[in-house]
Amino acid sequence: MSLELLSTLATVGTFVVIGATAVVAVIQLRHVRASNQIAAILQIGMMIEEETAQSARRFIRDELDSRLHDAEFRSTLAAMPIGTAARPVVLLGNHYERLGLFVKRGIIDEDLACDLWSAQVSGDWDRMAPALAIIRRTQGNSVFENFEYMVEVSDEWLARHPHGAYPANRKRRPLPDTWLNES
Repeated sequence: MSLELLSTLATVGTFVVIGATAVVAVIQLRHVRASNQIAAILQIGMMIEEETAQSARRFIRDELDSRLHDAEFRSTLAAMPIGTAARPVVLLGNHYERLGLFVKRGIIDEDLACDLWSAQVSGDWDRMAPALAIIRRTQGNSVFENFEYMVEVSDEWLARHPHGAYPANRKRRPLPDTWLNES
């Protein structure tokens, strides 16, 4: 075997090893990204399930609309920093702000986040919008802009999936409605 042939074989072998290493690195990066995404999703999920977040959601759902008719409450929204009475708005807004940022930056897949939270995000934005408008009067449009981004992404996803995202090629399980005729 000539030295030229050995040199060529060594070069080809080196190329194969480098190529295999690159493939393995790409696979590992995908796994790391998936792990990071799972961790972020679990963190967001745990945060929204905490009692403080659930309490804030109840406030937004049950009390915010009537509280907005109170001029003193509206002044807490316009204050810098925002007053204590408006803390549930800030708490829930910050939660959605983080979610929107994670989606915008690609840390959490947009489709996955929307499948999990789109209805919740859009509904809470609609309920919070009058309060957010007051906050933005004094703090500007950059406040909760990632929350707003998440709402836009969610609304687009909901328009594409008006009946949910259950796979069309899968049959649905029957749900016996035992209490249908009760009323």
